[in-house]
Amino acid sequence: MQHPQAQISFIFNFCEESVKIGKECPVKAGVQILQHSVDLPKEIPPGKYTVNVRVKNPASADGGEGQEVTCLIAKAQFGI
Repeated sequence: MQHPQAQISFIFNFCEESVKIGKECPVKAGVQILQHSVDLPKEIPPGKYTVNVRVKNPASADGGEGQEVTCLIAKAQFGI
């Protein structure tokens, strides 16, 4: 049986989300350790998943785009 493979990309406001995990925004220079666990729904179909996350600081006051500070690629397998 072949299981689906999914690639998931999403955009969220890191500054709004960072307060939920006790991190300051904008992200300061240097090594940062970020660990966060979430409960996943049991209804996730079996398969291989890739999640791509790009983290940017907020846009500048003059309207310039925020600087990307890191990226994350997570891979997971469910029910295989």
